[in-house]
Amino acid sequence: MGLFPVFAWVLLAFFVGGFLNMAFIVPARSILQLNTPQEMRGRIFAAFGAVMNAAVFIGTMLGGALEGPLGAPTVFLLAGLGVSFAATYTLLTGGIPAPREGRKTQEA
Repeated sequence: MGLFPVFAWVLLAFFVGGFLNMAFIVPARSILQLNTPQEMRGRIFAAFGAVMNAAVFIGTMLGGALEGPLGAPTVFLLAGLGVSFAATYTLLTGGIPAPREGRKTQEA
């Protein structure tokens, strides 16, 4: 069963993953809300949701396609390595870029 042969470790990993997902999604939505003009906010949040849902869909499709030839533990390990690589790359390159000054929203 990959790196977590005991189910309790799997539950712990899911809990930690959910907590870290919360640590991403709340600031991401706050950054979008604070730096998007009010008249564009609906479209921007719709695009954000579409990208997030597409990422889940593509990951599910790839996981399903790779599970047969590689096995589920290897697919989960590759998924974890992919996410770890993306997070490390983002941290090493300075994180999410700051919005440009000209694009600040007007206070209501």
